[in-house]
Amino acid sequence: MFGCSVSAQGSTDTPGSIDLDRNPRAQRGLVIDDEGLAILIFIAQLPHLLGVPWLVYPLVAVGLVIMVVMPRITKIIPAPLVAIVLLTVATVVTAVNVPNVGDQGALPKSLPELFIPNVPLTWETFSIIAPYAIAMALVGLLESLMTAKLVDDITDTHSRKTREAWGRAWPTCCPGSSAAWAAAP
Repeated sequence: MFGCSVSAQGSTDTPGSIDLDRNPRAQRGLVIDDEGLAILIFIAQLPHLLGVPWLVYPLVAVGLVIMVVMPRITKIIPAPLVAIVLLTVATVVTAVNVPNVGDQGALPKSLPELFIPNVPLTWETFSIIAPYAIAMALVGLLESLMTAKLVDDITDTHSRKTREAWGRAWPTCCPGSSAAWAAAP
């Protein structure tokens, strides 16, 4: 569905009509910073901070402090890695009872199998999936087009945006119809 939406946008010349020169700060923000992804990850983590032992909150605060202060000290070791290792060692050594990944449920013991999903092909299913697929397609297409524009500006070349949209669509559209994993460009 995602790939089909991108290919529909590509076939209507939507990529060619998008003017990416109007706001270079927005282009830089989406291509380089990816704050939107960080916000989505943060929102997805919020439910895991509700109804937990009080010791979780100081651990989160210490982790955030490590991730803010560590890059000022050195950038050789990634700050999130340092926070994960230090806080894991601290909780294991002190035997602090905090929730962990194993508490979320049993982990699978084998690799996932490839199969055709047993989903009814009805308008109700389509109406549930379509808004998310179109939103993901738009974000992915804009990210790809802004990256292409950035590369065009750096290399003083011109790329075909419609071709970029088609190139992004087909690797995700065709494998999606056979329940295979697609490598997103």
